[in-house]
Amino acid sequence: MSDSNPSYPGTSVALAMLGGLAFLVVGAVVGVVGAVSAVFSVWPALAVAGTVAGLVIVGVLTLVWGYLLRRQPDLGLVWGILLLVTALVSLPLAFGGFVVGFLLTLVAGILALTGKLAPVLAPASHAQ
Repeated sequence: MSDSNPSYPGTSVALAMLGGLAFLVVGAVVGVVGAVSAVFSVWPALAVAGTVAGLVIVGVLTLVWGYLLRRQPDLGLVWGILLLVTALVSLPLAFGGFVVGFLLTLVAGILALTGKLAPVLAPASHAQ
């Protein structure tokens, strides 16, 4: 696969990977803050553990969808939909990874969808 191919979703893959990393970084930060707070009995540890687990799961799924989009760009419609669903699921978790992970994943999903819908619709509109 070449990045010079116009149908290759390079930008979408990069944004998905950055979004997944943002979720993982925010999960690590929330985990550290939660651990320190639990020592001083400031926050309930169970809620913090649930948020961290959710952010890690969403982050790993985003990285997997981005990787699969890179390996199988012909299935960009499927990976785009999964990226959009993952972005929406992330909203209750620390505001979607402090909004950064949410926005990166949302834009990656939209780019993957629009990049794969255009070639499918183009030949049908030129049919005689």
